Amino acid sequence: MVRGKFKFDTSEAIPSGQRIKISIEDTSRLDIDAIQIADQIVTIPEGFDTAANDLPFELGYDVATEGLTLKAHMPRHAGDDIRKGDMLTTSTIRLESNKDITVTLQRV
Repeated sequence: MVRGKFKFDTSEAIPSGQRIKISIEDTSRLDIDAIQIADQIVTIPEGFDTAANDLPFELGYDVATEGLTLKAHMPRHAGDDIRKGDMLTTSTIRLESNKDITVTLQRV
């Protein structure tokens, strides 16, 4: 299980109901694409102030943590492709057992 919080790299309020897809991938092998281990949709709750608070999350998975990374994407449009204005992780977030993490979403 990974626990953490989303930080939003923006001063503007993000409307409730926005979806954030968080994924854990095995990125340990250099010769193949990443293998998806787990994913989940986190929804910003009604009345949650993203400008003042970090949004907590939990995501379970059943494999060892070595070589696992986490990424997140919050589309600001219908669909899952990445477009200008979306918020996403822009650096590698390696998972370490028993450590809470902070996932910063940045606007692209």
